[in-house]
This record gives sequence, structure tokens and C-alpha cells, in this order.
Amino acid sequence: MRQVGVWRSLWLRKSKYPQDTVYSMMHLLGVEIEVDYNRSREDLIAEVVRKTSTSFPSWLDIMEHGAPRELRQRLFPTIPTLDVQQTPIFTLEKQPVPVEEYILTQTYMKIFNIKILIPAAASSDNSDLVCTEIFEIQNNRANEPLVVNGYGEACHWNLSNADSTHVMLMGAEDFIIPTNAFIQHLAAYEIKKSKSGAWECFPGHGGVPKEFVGKTRRSHMRIGGSPGSKITECDCADGG
Repeated sequence: MRQVGVWRSLWLRKSKYPQDTVYSMMHLLGVEIEVDYNRSREDLIAEVVRKTSTSFPSWLDIMEHGAPRELRQRLFPTIPTLDVQQTPIFTLEKQPVPVEEYILTQTYMKIFNIKILIPAAASSDNSDLVCTEIFEIQNNRANEPLVVNGYGEACHWNLSNADSTHVMLMGAEDFIIPTNAFIQHLAAYEIKKSKSGAWECFPGHGGVPKEFVGKTRRSHMRIGGSPGSKITECDCADGG
């Protein structure tokens, strides 16, 4: 949970020097970067992403599902605008909106089933190469959306984008403050091909039952980047 908290705090931090928002927290993620104020904050964040993605990609768990995303063809959330000692903001319809309105506060991802093999920050075509279980979206006789696993088992799915064709498994969530309630489902994102032919993702409120997973062969795919990427089954046991 600490790593998730560090990433969320990075999106909220303000400083006289934008680079210090990264330098002040990088050690909490086990990252060392030589201090250089000629580099931009965005470049430094990209380096932290490259150095942490294969082990525990906590940056996937910063924002609410309804948060603004400049590019659907990438998993990394939008980096907020930061002026000197001012509250970080997003600009929506030409109006400033505090980032804190979109930061997740109730839950955190305690287990990532998805593995980021190559993040967009390290790829040649700005795509994220991922490994996870991917389920096809189908409709039953009542025209209700279902997702189907490798055993042919189906479960109901709350479709958030009418054009989505598949669902990719993300991981297991838990409450930040312990309660008597339990999260019964594993988080998953919808994906579809864009008009350009690249895969794009749509974080939503859907999930799949825990007993539904582990029955589908894992696959590799690229989110964003060049068109024509295919979902390819792999032999990875845990995304490695």
C-alpha cells in the first residue's frame, strides 16, 4: 500500500521546483536518480515509471476511473499541471479542477495480476506491453454483456463502453481503512481497437469473480502505439 500512496501523493505535491516533487519521493519507491534540474518533472516521472513498472506498477492505481485521460491509448494517467507552490490541477473545458478531486481514497490495489513488461515511457512507439488474462466480451440471448474465460465459464459484465470487445485483468483491491465489507471481485479494464487500429483501454467499475480467474491462458498485448497489435497467448505463469 505504501507504493500506491507514494504515487498518489506525487500527483498532489507542490514545490518551488517541480523536479523536487520527484526527488523527494523517489527513494520511497526504491529508485535513485541523479539530481539534475535541467530535466523536466515529466522526464523524471517517466524514469521512475521505467524503473518500477516490472516489479509493482503502482502508478496504475492513482486516479478515479472517471479522471481525465488525454490519451486512452496508454495506461499511464494524465500528469497534472503544476505552477510554483500552487495546487496541482487538470484543465477541463478551459476550467481548472483540483487534482485531489480525482485521487483514489477508499481503496488500493494490493495485488497486480497485470504485468507491465515494457511501459510506454521505455517503448519506441509509446505503447505499454502488458501480460495478463484477457476475456472476450459476448452477449447472451437476452443481449446482456458477459465475459468468458478459458474454461467457457461466463459472468455478467457492466459494460461502460459500447464498443469494447475484451476485458483485461488488473488485480485485487482492498480497502485502505479496514471494514467488515469485502471486495468480492478483481478489478478489470475494458479494451477495444481504436479507429487507427491500436488498442485503447477504458477503466471502469467492472470486476470479475475471484473464482473466475486462473482459468485463462495469459496473453501479451500492446496498449496504444502502432496499429495492428494482436492479443497473443503466452507461456508466462505470472507475467514474467
